[in-house]
Amino acid sequence: MSAPNLSDNNSDTAWRSLHVYNIYRLVLSGLLGVVFFSGSGTNLLGKENPTAFGIIVLTYIAISFISGFASRLRFPPFEVQAFSAILFDIILLTLLMHTSGGAKSGLGILIIVSIASSGVLMGGKLAFTLAAVAALTILGQQAYTIFFLHSGTTQEYTQSGLIGASCFAIVSLTHVLTRRMRVSEELAIQKTQEVADLTRLNELVMQQIDTGFIITDAYGKVRFMNNPARHMLNIKTIEEGAALQSISAEIFNRLFDWQRSTYSEIPPFRSSGSDREILPKFSQLPGSTGMSTLITLEDTAQLAQQTQQIKLASLGRLTASIAHEIRNPLSAISHAGQLLAESEHIIDQDRRLTDIIGKQSQRMDTIVENILSLSKKREFSAEEIDLNNWVKQYVTSLIQDMDLSATDISVVTSKQPAISAIDPTHLAQIMNNLCENGIRYSRAAGASSLLLTVKISLDSTRVLIDVIDEGRGVEESDIDKLFEPFFTTDASGTGLGLYIARELGELNHAHLSYIHEHNQGAQFRLSMPIVDRKS
Repeated sequence: MSAPNLSDNNSDTAWRSLHVYNIYRLVLSGLLGVVFFSGSGTNLLGKENPTAFGIIVLTYIAISFISGFASRLRFPPFEVQAFSAILFDIILLTLLMHTSGGAKSGLGILIIVSIASSGVLMGGKLAFTLAAVAALTILGQQAYTIFFLHSGTTQEYTQSGLIGASCFAIVSLTHVLTRRMRVSEELAIQKTQEVADLTRLNELVMQQIDTGFIITDAYGKVRFMNNPARHMLNIKTIEEGAALQSISAEIFNRLFDWQRSTYSEIPPFRSSGSDREILPKFSQLPGSTGMSTLITLEDTAQLAQQTQQIKLASLGRLTASIAHEIRNPLSAISHAGQLLAESEHIIDQDRRLTDIIGKQSQRMDTIVENILSLSKKREFSAEEIDLNNWVKQYVTSLIQDMDLSATDISVVTSKQPAISAIDPTHLAQIMNNLCENGIRYSRAAGASSLLLTVKISLDSTRVLIDVIDEGRGVEESDIDKLFEPFFTTDASGTGLGLYIARELGELNHAHLSYIHEHNQGAQFRLSMPIVDRKS
């Protein structure tokens, strides 16, 4: 029988202990009744007064049943029920012992069991009080037998005294053991709470980081999956204990290969329903239920982007220094070219050369300005923008600024709210670069239309703006270099437009990427975190 926590006698543990004890009482009284009424114990049970024994046994059964029902209802309070149950047991068992011949009947041992239970259920002063009541009751019935019924012997006094002394010894022992059990129980509860807190903390940390984590047990069932892993695999909900194979066959196959060491390096894969390339890594987690597996999922695009950002940061510092040094001699060359062009003695052939000097000096000055602007620390002020409305207004303004017709640009917006937090100035600068490039390359291919779409991602976490032109697209060999600084396929371009656009996007927690589709012009996608106003 487990020890209740005395600091809360209404705890579930205390009530369960009392309920178990009531079951014991009901079983005990029932067995006594069966043995007595079946005639198997006629020579022992109730031999002094069978009628009284039968009535007391039936009373004992009824009280035990009522006590069990009351413990289920948890009314009256715990201490009242526990004290009453033990007290009734002492009285009824003493009466049963009296009608069966006193201490020599052996029924006194049942009183000791009840006293031991009081030490577990209540402990302290109440248990010792009940032990004293039991000792006095046993001695009292023996004295009544000798002095009033003129039955029994003085030897039975000794037996009754030993039973009474045993009550005190048992309650003292159970009190000590119960107290130790309570200390151990409180320590176990404290440790369990600490483990639960650490588990919640670990889950919170794993939910916050960008890396995907999946933990499977020895049978291949998923025990944990964080939100980044769900987003990478495009999974909205997962049933508890779902098999890894049913969630992602690609990861399951690579786990199978890894366990059999088929590959020294596990190749990446593209998840169904997602354009992300995912690199899985596996490691063993020994546990009490067998070897579990920790699966780490990393987005290779993010890894490549982080590596590229480190390289570009170093390159940016270097080019900023070079640009600053070039600016002064470039200004001198440009000024000298202007003075030469204004000379009255210059011939027309040389004037064409001065025009080239002026144009190329202006181009270099633009490159220097862009480089120096990249090296400056940008500040931004994000605003919540309804991108459905913003894109419509932007296209109207772009048509007026570039003197286009209404049929040159088509817009398809989302039926769902598309709200994101971004600096409107930066967003306009990014869209200007994409749209101006799209119109220029469309016209170069003999077309003039441009398509802008606003939609919500499959996992409903991001707003996607696509800019699609009707040009010849980007060669596959050039896709990886599109967003590198100074890369351009246009002889008159600086190669910094897309790089600056992506940098502005990253500053606003948005991502600019190129979507490669066959039989279609260039498609650029700006992906921004969605703002859910309901939540």
